[in-house]
Amino acid sequence: MRYQVTLSSESLLLVGSGEGGVLIDADVVFHPAGFPYIPAKRFKGLLKESLQEVLEIMGKEDEYIRSTVLQLFGKPGAITHEGKLVFRNFFLEDWQNISEELSKLSSLEAFYPERVKAYFTTEVQQTAIDENGIAKKRSLRNYRTLKPGLKFEGTIGTISPLDDEEWELLQRSVANLRFVGTRRNRGFGRVKCSIAITSTHETSNFVSKYELPLSKVDVKISTLSPVILAQLLGEQNTVSTAQLISGNQLRGLLASAFIQARNLESRDAHLDPDFFELFLSGNIRFGNLKYRGAQPIPLHLHQFKHVSTEHMVSVFSKPEGITKPVSKMGKVEGNFIDTENYVPQTRFNFHGSRENREAGRNTQSDTEGGIFYYESINENQEFLGEITGAEEALRLFVNSFPERFTARLGRSRSAQYGEVSVTLSPVSKIQKTKSTYSPGKYVLVVESPLILLNENGAPSPTINALQQALPDVVKVCNAAASIITVEQYNSIWKSKSGKYSAYKEGSSFLLEIHSDLESEINFIGEWNEQGFGRVRLEPYKEEVKYILTTKENPENKPTYHNLPNPIKSEILIRISETYERQKTENLVKLRAIETAKRDRRRIKLTNHQLGRLERAFQQSKSDTGLQNWVKTAVTSRSSSTKLKQLGEALKKARLLSADNGFATRKLEIGEIDYSQNFEWRKLYWITYFQTLRKLNKANEQV
Repeated sequence: MRYQVTLSSESLLLVGSGEGGVLIDADVVFHPAGFPYIPAKRFKGLLKESLQEVLEIMGKEDEYIRSTVLQLFGKPGAITHEGKLVFRNFFLEDWQNISEELSKLSSLEAFYPERVKAYFTTEVQQTAIDENGIAKKRSLRNYRTLKPGLKFEGTIGTISPLDDEEWELLQRSVANLRFVGTRRNRGFGRVKCSIAITSTHETSNFVSKYELPLSKVDVKISTLSPVILAQLLGEQNTVSTAQLISGNQLRGLLASAFIQARNLESRDAHLDPDFFELFLSGNIRFGNLKYRGAQPIPLHLHQFKHVSTEHMVSVFSKPEGITKPVSKMGKVEGNFIDTENYVPQTRFNFHGSRENREAGRNTQSDTEGGIFYYESINENQEFLGEITGAEEALRLFVNSFPERFTARLGRSRSAQYGEVSVTLSPVSKIQKTKSTYSPGKYVLVVESPLILLNENGAPSPTINALQQALPDVVKVCNAAASIITVEQYNSIWKSKSGKYSAYKEGSSFLLEIHSDLESEINFIGEWNEQGFGRVRLEPYKEEVKYILTTKENPENKPTYHNLPNPIKSEILIRISETYERQKTENLVKLRAIETAKRDRRRIKLTNHQLGRLERAFQQSKSDTGLQNWVKTAVTSRSSSTKLKQLGEALKKARLLSADNGFATRKLEIGEIDYSQNFEWRKLYWITYFQTLRKLNKANEQV
């Protein structure tokens, strides 16, 4: 079951990121594109408190409240999710269409993240007051908050169906949620929430699709929400993410989906013959899934250090000069190497935890709970790979899964993270590119971590271990390799596999084949069924020069005039229009300031007179109103002496036209003349008079 929740802000809203800056003490949490969103973990905690309040209002016993909350939300900090509810981030309404259009417009100035943030936010300053009504020292705080009137949409999924009582409690909890975010007890964060059923099932039924015996299945995983593929790097309270989906993670995801579809018990799943054949027999190899199908650039291909050139050479040819490896993901096509946009987008999110959190109340002690950071892969990122194996095993595999279904992957899957879409393409034969390798030199490129064992069964990433894993007619002559540590995690056993040293993906080895080799070399080493040890063998051509193509072609950049389609999203249209207006305002003001600086010695107007002129423009709504003001206030016989002096000064400064209106200044900016528009002329003259006043004050101080 899936429910859609709509949340509308009715006041300033500060959904804090937990971080600030030099000028901002508390900032809003933003998507990397600059759009605000409400993290699912934040909403889950608020809804949990709201449910506790609802149950307290209903007069339920403490034990009933505790059991109901655990049943729906699970136990905090549990390794496996035990609650029924699964949460996704809340984005602005129509977010899917916005993000699709934004991918084509992100290079335009109007949609730079900082400009988008400015469109949705405003800054508020607050200070603390002591008992005498005076601001306390060092208490000034600057908050960046979201403007009222924004509508966010998110979904709540269920692992198992809710009964009637649980559905009623969920509805009441959503309706009871009226304040969100920081300082919601000081007027911020007033919201209105509603919930509705959007679908009655999470995934398609598992039915048979393909009947032919095949040997390869292409897999695409698209992230529907941020995904954390945890790896421990750096600080202890920071969880970083890997940038590819390992074969072990793919196998675990599909195994969980298979268990759910067949209604198997996790502890006894291995007793099912189909499960054993698919996931435990080793007849199927689950390859790594990489962003946009990229491959590691071979480590034997180097750039020259301290030299600005796109040419690359192989270190196996012993080039002269100091070189460095590219060490990136990309694609090699012929002698061209492309590394542009082959790294998935990631971001860091700040989170807090509380060990004892009662409904609507603060923690009992400041020492409770903790803070931590999650690095996650952004939503709408695609990872491509394949599953290979014996024909009989693959026939069973493709008949066990639908073509496309949703699943959950990675850490913190119950809220905010881990929802993905899995697509299995029609399976096909693996096309063999070469059945016989003739004598000569070749390069062996490692496409996934290569685990080799020595004679004692211990991990040994050495040339000797590699030589033992290759056919006798192959000799390892040279290497450009790097070593990493591999560690797996088994969610069933709740334990890690231990650390194994392995050759890093991209490691390259120069081989010499002495006689015809008829067997293909695709996998070597250990854990091949989990995607490890995938290699490719290609001829070594010393004379080939590679070209690194990483620069973006300026001609392909979109502009406002060559967009493939007009902007359809109303929010993007408003952001674009706001940016264009602000841009024009800045240019008109700049023209007025420059003109005022040139006229400062010629215009003999006092600050009092400039103030009158500024107010006259601010109060006028048309050219006719200005002309009437000039006639009655400046040129009329009944005018005061000061106003007559103002009129004389305006005539001497040649600021009045023949019909007693203000002279029309040229406002040609680019190809557009803004002088015919009263609003732009009004802005020009107000800025002009304000600048003259500032210049007069500066002269007086000197």
